[in-house]
Amino acid sequence: MKLKSVTHEFTEEEFIDYSIKLRGIQYRDVLEADKWSGRWSDTDKIPIWNWERMYHDYHSHAGVKRFDVALSAGGVLSALCYGAPSRKKLTLKLHAISRRPYDNPLQGKILTIILFAADAYARLLGCEELWICNPMNEKLVDVYQKYGYVANKNRMGATTHLTMRLKYD
Repeated sequence: MKLKSVTHEFTEEEFIDYSIKLRGIQYRDVLEADKWSGRWSDTDKIPIWNWERMYHDYHSHAGVKRFDVALSAGGVLSALCYGAPSRKKLTLKLHAISRRPYDNPLQGKILTIILFAADAYARLLGCEELWICNPMNEKLVDVYQKYGYVANKNRMGATTHLTMRLKYD
């Protein structure tokens, strides 16, 4: 729990100009996020997962050093992200990232903030890589590649995950 709170505080300080708050995901957050799906005008942006189901999956494993972030600004829940480290903590895998599709005070900044927090948490765990698993579509793959992630494709040419090697000085 301490590593997550250190990550949250570090990220809040880094983005102090945006007056953000990070905390672990609570049940009320997932109920709100599941309602976001119906508000997207672009069907490519509708998440393929159910946040409530994911909440129960992630919170049923005691002791797992999961990465979970509820990101808000001005009291408005703006984004959620779930991830988990591999067993040997060599990789932090991000399984779901989603943002509020309307009236979002952090529009255009979400991914930068979430990926910064994930990178910080991965480094605290001593991970060697950060993965974004099962991207929803190829448009998002292009976006993630702009952040330095490398696409890994299956035999059919579909992106299974994106990786970033973490460099330590």
